[in-house]
Amino acid sequence: DDRKIINIVEVAGDSYTHESALSVYTGACTPVGWYVHEWMWHNNPEPVHERADIVAYFYRSGNEEFCREFLKTYDIDYIFVGPAEVCKYPVNRNGFWNLGDICCETIWQDCDLALIKVDRSRL
Repeated sequence: DDRKIINIVEVAGDSYTHESALSVYTGACTPVGWYVHEWMWHNNPEPVHERADIVAYFYRSGNEEFCREFLKTYDIDYIFVGPAEVCKYPVNRNGFWNLGDICCETIWQDCDLALIKVDRSRL
């Protein structure tokens, strides 16, 4: 089977919401998905809480070096910035916006929304 697993970063979500929608609806992997589901799979909320904090820092920090290492560590193929990310985090795109190619982009509530394909040569 030549299919590649796709890894995306998106909001760490609450169960049965549209948060973490890409991974939930497509089967793509993400560093942390629906919080309670992850907690129950791991039988421990602490590692899930730590990952959720790391994902939040990825979106909030504006720290390009941190974002590069995050993308490498989790082998991320796509960065998603949608309404859930914008609503949950004060997204600072400076850390990751230039680390890939914009697949699609739009404006929502004066915020840039995008699906970014990570360019490994920029990491």
